[in-house]
Amino acid sequence: MLLFRNKKLYSTYNEKDYANVGNVLSQNGIDYTTKLKDLSSPNLFDSNRATKGTLGTTQGYMKEYVIIVRKEDYLKAKQILGI
Repeated sequence: MLLFRNKKLYSTYNEKDYANVGNVLSQNGIDYTTKLKDLSSPNLFDSNRATKGTLGTTQGYMKEYVIIVRKEDYLKAKQILGI
């Protein structure tokens, strides 16, 4: 998938929610990619996380799952998911 042909469809911190959305998209023939943002790991470009760490961050919110689809599938995917 090319960078400008994609659109962010959905993001969640819940792994089960992410899996359910992915299954629904797959069952309806919509290809998607996932971007996983690990909020517990240090990041060169996020100075707050590097200096403050993850103290006070709820364990369930340490990973953000972002589902990305092709622009031409975006409206269909939203309709299928009801979002």
